[in-house]
Amino acid sequence: MPRATIQLYDRPDDARRAVEDLHAVGLGDVNVASLTMGADGCSGVDEEAGSGDNGPRLGRVLIPDLGPVFVTGWLTDPFPSAPGSDLRAWLSQLLEAARPTDAKIELIITTLRRGGGVVTVRPDDRVGSPPTVEEVLEGRNS
Repeated sequence: MPRATIQLYDRPDDARRAVEDLHAVGLGDVNVASLTMGADGCSGVDEEAGSGDNGPRLGRVLIPDLGPVFVTGWLTDPFPSAPGSDLRAWLSQLLEAARPTDAKIELIITTLRRGGGVVTVRPDDRVGSPPTVEEVLEGRNS
């Protein structure tokens, strides 16, 4: 099975726009997910996923030593509980489809601590090739 793609963004707004761009090319919440820092993106959602047939999958989880993380898309199914003391193991499990290396996990933690965002996309044979996904993600990171 192909590996999911992970892209890091310095600003949460860039990550949110990348998700919008991916939705615009036909990928839905079943394929696209994000993690962004801060309470701003989390208003009204607390420690649980909110989802409807027509609405986005989203939620917030409070991570010790990191703060509130806004979670969207396939990462909310099932919605992750807050990590214990091992943030790296929690992220590895959460992002299992991407099979991130230890170095990538460290970059994700650093990105989140700096207030950035992470977007991950699971492969979908119906919507073009992975380079198309990477082109969309890279377009928001320039």
